[in-house]
Amino acid sequence: MPEHQLANQTTSQQGEALQQTTAAGPAAASGGAGNAAAQGVMQRKQVIDGIKTWLVTEGAALAALQGAAKVRRIEGILGVVERASAALMAGQPFDLQTLPTAPEGAGAALGAAIAPELIFSVRPLVSALEGPIAQAQEVQGGGGAEGSRYTATEWNTRLGLPEYRTQSDNLAAPEATCNVTSFSMVLERLGVGRAELMQQAEEKVRSSWIDAQVAARKMTRARGAELKADPSLLAAEPSWDPDAAWRAEARKYIDATMNDVGYRRVRGQHSVSAADRDAMAGAFRADAQMEDVLDFLLHKAGVSRTSIMGDAASTLNTLGMGAKAETETLWNGTWADISAKVQAALEAGGGAALSFRHKGTQDRGATHIVAIQAVEGDGFRVDDPYGAVRADYNPRASDDAYWHKELRRVRDPKTGKPVMREGLVTERSVQKNSVNGLNDWGAASARQLEAEESKGASSFISSDIVVKGMQYIQIFNRPKPVNVPLPRPRPAGH
Repeated sequence: MPEHQLANQTTSQQGEALQQTTAAGPAAASGGAGNAAAQGVMQRKQVIDGIKTWLVTEGAALAALQGAAKVRRIEGILGVVERASAALMAGQPFDLQTLPTAPEGAGAALGAAIAPELIFSVRPLVSALEGPIAQAQEVQGGGGAEGSRYTATEWNTRLGLPEYRTQSDNLAAPEATCNVTSFSMVLERLGVGRAELMQQAEEKVRSSWIDAQVAARKMTRARGAELKADPSLLAAEPSWDPDAAWRAEARKYIDATMNDVGYRRVRGQHSVSAADRDAMAGAFRADAQMEDVLDFLLHKAGVSRTSIMGDAASTLNTLGMGAKAETETLWNGTWADISAKVQAALEAGGGAALSFRHKGTQDRGATHIVAIQAVEGDGFRVDDPYGAVRADYNPRASDDAYWHKELRRVRDPKTGKPVMREGLVTERSVQKNSVNGLNDWGAASARQLEAEESKGASSFISSDIVVKGMQYIQIFNRPKPVNVPLPRPRPAGH
């Protein structure tokens, strides 16, 4: 986003978050049990409200800063939020008097996850570090394709703060990849980012190249095994070209995607030219966003993307991340039970996702997956990769969560006269994110979402829709909470 919009957006979004919490009352802020049971629900609410108020003040002060000073201040704010969240995550008290004025620099990572109630308020600050800041010196490579431009930090994974991700800008099947998109947001909540997935993808590409060399009898099996055991030896192989190997593997993935049914093809296109496929394959290694890399890895492993959330434990094991979370699937339950379990997981730094029937009775088997950001009052604050669910959507009627209602001129059956009546619009939708052209994919595009591409960001699904429409809720519990030393209160008068 343009830098001049940052301070206004940051302040307005943080203020909106504070107003939402205040207006909704204690139930909205606390949600359920979790670590709040140990420290007191009201105490947690007071801490969260105090931090949100502090964030609004600190966010407003950013308008007067630029360059390195602005970067240091944003990182300082994020570091304070990290320390406060670590205390909340561990069920420890946090003294609001320790909140500093004009913090600078974040310090060392604490291995904690941001309190779920703060995600909405803090996102604009992380996004600012991923975009242009006037007079700030960018670091070559920075925090990676999806990280800060100014330090070697990927703040989303450091804070366990999932970036909003829309499936509409995915390379493969933008109309059918809610699964990998929501799973990526859950992984970020667990502290896993694009860099970790790319490490695995690099290994897969190397292994495929070695296997091809052995199959073509250009390399002995013994040498192939030696290279797999110690990839650093590849540098001595004159025919090894990592960029060429990546292009070849990415092209295979793209071609396989084009063999799928219509809307599940690359960018949802019926056909994509060889030249465009080559260009995409050449850009994939540097530009593919996290969910693209995840989809690539699943393709290499022969795992259907449609099964990954329902069998989350298996997916984590396939990715070599089985130790990141213990999974639990909820197939039904009352809102009180469901929300309490989700809240407990989120407060302890874990993640959650909802699979629900989004086409009502017209297609009972059709389901959609969203990442749960927080429990908020009588529903979930979610990151919906497809769009925003209509508030009055009825899962038990012939309906669609992403159709919308509008006044239309119809003929009154009794009088025969034209009248304006509200009705469902089925042929188009103002609820869903837009899928743009062939080239609107990759990490750079995902950092510059238009309003039409982010309708599902921090959207809301009521408890009524959840209970009536849920297929399941997948919970990802972090193995252990963290314990961190807390800052001492400031002396009086400071």
